[in-house]
Parts: sequence; structure tokens; C-alpha cells
Amino acid sequence: MANGTPPPPQPTPAKTPTVDEALDEHSALIYSPKAPLAGKFSPKGSTPPPDPDQVRKDDRAVWAFVPDKFDPAKPELLIYFHGHNYFVTARRNGSTVEARRPDWITTNDNNDQTRAATKGAAQGPAGTFYKLDQLDPALAHHPLALAPEDGHRTHDLKGVFEKDASGKTVLGTDGKPIPVLQKGPDGNVIVGPDGKPKQVMEWDGFWVKESGVGTLSAASGLGDLITNVFARLFVLPVVPLNGKNYLTKQIVANDVKRFFLTGHSGGGVPLDKATVSDLALKVPTTLVYLDATYGKYSPEVRKFCETLKLGNGKDESSVVIIFNKDSGTADQAKAIVDELKEPKMTDPRNPKRLIPDPTKKVFAVTELNHTGAADVPAVESALRSNPIVVIKTTTAHDSIPQTFIPIVVKNTPSV
Repeated sequence: MANGTPPPPQPTPAKTPTVDEALDEHSALIYSPKAPLAGKFSPKGSTPPPDPDQVRKDDRAVWAFVPDKFDPAKPELLIYFHGHNYFVTARRNGSTVEARRPDWITTNDNNDQTRAATKGAAQGPAGTFYKLDQLDPALAHHPLALAPEDGHRTHDLKGVFEKDASGKTVLGTDGKPIPVLQKGPDGNVIVGPDGKPKQVMEWDGFWVKESGVGTLSAASGLGDLITNVFARLFVLPVVPLNGKNYLTKQIVANDVKRFFLTGHSGGGVPLDKATVSDLALKVPTTLVYLDATYGKYSPEVRKFCETLKLGNGKDESSVVIIFNKDSGTADQAKAIVDELKEPKMTDPRNPKRLIPDPTKKVFAVTELNHTGAADVPAVESALRSNPIVVIKTTTAHDSIPQTFIPIVVKNTPSV
């Protein structure tokens, strides 16, 4: 450009014909080579694809929803990372959209294909079940919603522990659960090669998990994904055909004016990396952990808070952490709160002691309880007036996204 400033990056238009699938007038299934797990879990073909940008494999799947009021001149975006035992794939069946079992569940071992089909038939596509396509059009925000596939098939085992008649785990004299030990035909405990008794193991109940972040490991990965999906939506016709495409204007990730970055349950794994992505640290972002604090995410949340201008204005960013104490997420939610409010460091004079870290900024955190509809006004007030809000809720784990995403969106300043 004349003033020496390089021109803004332009999206690379998706090629036509495309492998991407139009589902209805607002939703589509995009097969992006920039998806988090692209190329990792779907069965490989016998020969390389003729066009690596046009490959219909479900580890590339990104469910997309473009609302009527989406404004490409002031684009808003909601990213949702799903948790265990779900998937984003969908298909058009006549005039309806239904969930479709992903190709990376390749066999029915452990009844996994049956489980996926049954769940999809009962609950529909993940984006629909979590109501990402049902935000009230009367709200000030109308974000385009994306749900990238972030899970893969798994069959992990866990140790079995003794339980009493009520089903409660029995603790030993050391305060630890008592393991159930494997026994041979003679009734003797089986000892492993390491000389230790072998514990009885059982399936942990999960057939899909989020344990890798793939392309999100790069700081630019999330923005690259979004730009690629935008480009593909720009050239994809809606169905029923009416002469329109999903997007009427070419846009890129850096055009986003308000970013809702969310993850539920095991979706906290990819959300953790996305939290410190180039995009999330650049545009006004509302970061939302939806009962997803199973891991140690304090460093990433702190970097987010230190990098962005926190507040409740239209150009400011905020953090919302929601947890149910019965989900196993309370401890790490508390760890994030404690680290933000009272950052610690190792005492140089006593390595076993922690002392306040004067090099780190102290953040105010608003904490409150939510037990039902009567508490919603207090939650909304907190979200409107505090940049870091932590909510302890009794809402069931799988109902937290549907309950709280609309509340957060409603109480975020408009662009």
C-alpha cells in the first residue's frame, strides 16, 4: 500500500465443487483441513486425495450455523468445543437435519457405533442439542456459531475400588480408596511383573474423548481454522437452493468484532489452547468455561487476563467460569480463582513454602451461587458489571451449555 502498510490478509476462497455439505438454510457441515484433528482419526484412503483441501473425512468436520441477523460488516463469532461422548457430524435427511455417526468410529466394538447412533437419534446433532442455533434473535448479539470436531474414539480403563452396600467408596486406614485386586483360579492375588498386586480394571464409560489439540497447538491455529471456514461458507450455497450462499461477504478471523470462546466438559482441553491463541488475545473475547475445569488451566487463563483489556465495555474482554461441585471441576476452578486473586511463588529461602508473587498482577474475581431461576438476575448483574465471574451452579452437567450460553451472550456488551 502507498503508506507502506501491508494489505490485510485475504481469505483463500474454497474451491468448487466442494465436499462441504449444506444442511439447511442456516447450518452446514464444513470439512476443513484446518480443523483441530484433521487427518488424525478418520480412516485413510488407499491413495492420496487429488485435492487435499477437498476431503470428506469426519476428523475435519466443523458444524456451522449462520443466523439470519449475522452481520458480516461487524461479524461476531461463537466457538464451542464439545465434551466426551458426542460428535458434531450431521446430515440432511429429506427436509430435516439429523445427527450422523462419524467415520472415525470404525467398528462396533464395545457397541460404540450403536452408542453413537442411539445418542444421535435421541438428541440430534451436538450443535442443535446444545442450542447453539437457538439464541434469541431479540438479543443484541447474533454470532455465527462453529463447533469443530475435537473428540476421537477411545476405550480407556480405570481401576476398581471397594464400595460399601450404599455404593460409597471404602477408604483404608491411610484415607485412600481400597483397590479391588485381581485373583487367579486358586483365589490368590495376581502379582504383576513389578511385584505389585494387580488391580481389577473396568471401562471408564467414555467412547469419545478430547485428549489432543492438533492444529490448535499453534498460536495461529484457531484463526487459520476460522478463516478457512469463513471462506468455505462464502462459496457454499444454502439448501433449499435460493441463489444465496451462507456468507454474503468474504471475511477473515481478524474481522471478528466480538468473540465468544466456549468449551464444555472435556472440551476444556482444546479450549485451554484456544484461550492463548493469537485471535483470542487480539479481539474482544468472552471466555467461557462451561463445567470444563478438569485440567490445570490457570497459566492460560492468567495469560488471557494479563494480555487483554478486561472489562464490561464493547471493546473489552471477560472471563466466565461455571462449575458444578458434583462434576469434579470444583478443585481446578478454585485453583484458577486462587491463582488470579493471590498469585504465589516459591520462597527462595524455603523451597517448601509459597509466598505472594509480587511480579504478577492481582485480579478481582466475583464469585456467586446459582441454584435456579431465582438466581438468574444476580448472575446477569454480575456478568454486566464484573470482568471475571465464577459461578457455582446446581444445574446438571449436560444442561450447563444450554442454560448459560444464552445468559452470557445476553449480558455481554454489543459491538
